[in-house]
Amino acid sequence: MSLQFYITEDMRLPAEAFIWRFLQHVLPAGYVRIRHYGLLASRERERKLDRCRELLGAPAKERAERIETSLELLARLTGRDLRQCDRCGCGQMVVVSEWEAGESPPAMAPRNQVSGA
Repeated sequence: MSLQFYITEDMRLPAEAFIWRFLQHVLPAGYVRIRHYGLLASRERERKLDRCRELLGAPAKERAERIETSLELLARLTGRDLRQCDRCGCGQMVVVSEWEAGESPPAMAPRNQVSGA
């Protein structure tokens, strides 16, 4: 590659031209940006690949009976159960609260506050 490829230049634009160029990247309401398409689109990937295997006469993909959870994987690799309390060794940690990605965790009572008091 030539050195010219690495050289950057500043460009001055009128405000209207900048806004027009910027808005070329904004999707209208109701549209969704598509990142993957074709045979490997995530929505229909398994069905399409199964159909390709069928048409090519390839053996069907074996389905896993059950997927190992991250806690099970870590317990198998480290030899210890991560749900077990580090201090006493006999207590079991439990899920107190769950929330979806992008949400804020729910507000919790301070640790020293006793419930029902």
